[in-house]
Amino acid sequence: MAALLERLRRGLPGPWAGVLVCIAAIAAPAAFAVLDRPTAGRVVGWIFQREAWTSVVLAVALLLIE
Repeated sequence: MAALLERLRRGLPGPWAGVLVCIAAIAAPAAFAVLDRPTAGRVVGWIFQREAWTSVVLAVALLLIE
């Protein structure tokens, strides 16, 4: 069990950072490049909301593991 927790503690931050970078560097600019501004704003807002909840869940998981 301790080995699994150690793997999670070391493994979760990488994908978490990857999600943040992909949304900031790829998804948001792509939405504004393809869609009109109001629609892109709604799409990116929806994406950011999902990303925020994902970050909260991962942060709590990491805090519990620590």
